Amino acid sequence: MRRYLIVSLLIGLTVSVVVLTLMHLGMFGSMTESLGGLYAGSGFLPEATSLSAAKGTHALEWVIIIVVAFGAAWCVIDIPQVGHKMLVFFAMMVVLLALSPTLALYGVLFEPFSGVSAAFLATAAGFFYAGTEHGMRKRVLLNVLGARVSRATFYQLMNGSEPVKFTGSTRIVSVLTCRV
Repeated sequence: MRRYLIVSLLIGLTVSVVVLTLMHLGMFGSMTESLGGLYAGSGFLPEATSLSAAKGTHALEWVIIIVVAFGAAWCVIDIPQVGHKMLVFFAMMVVLLALSPTLALYGVLFEPFSGVSAAFLATAAGFFYAGTEHGMRKRVLLNVLGARVSRATFYQLMNGSEPVKFTGSTRIVSVLTCRV
């Protein structure tokens, strides 16, 4: 568990730095201006609000980028089922994409492109880590052991430095069933 937290913090930090750097270099600027023009033309932005006044605060965008990067990495790494990981990713995308027109109705131009980029990069990095031996240890232990061991034993096996080896043997047995 501790290993997953540390790795997700590292992934979240790396993705946040990359996306914030891209944002400050102006990589999302033209898309934001196009989105602002679209919202102004379709009536989403109130008429009294100019495009320059409607620009979202950078603090809100920073917080969303950082939270999305850490959250996506943590969820993808910690959730053992791939279907649930994808469900979390798509739900995060829907929320990020719906936040932009919602805030536009209140006169705030929020660009979702940096948040979507952070979610995509963090999810991709999380899936990459989840495919490694350390990343899939929780899924393997849950499949093999399930709830048959205590929580303390499960965490001890999961956080061990050596991978758990399930060396079993095949035996030929006979089963006799008597019904009365």
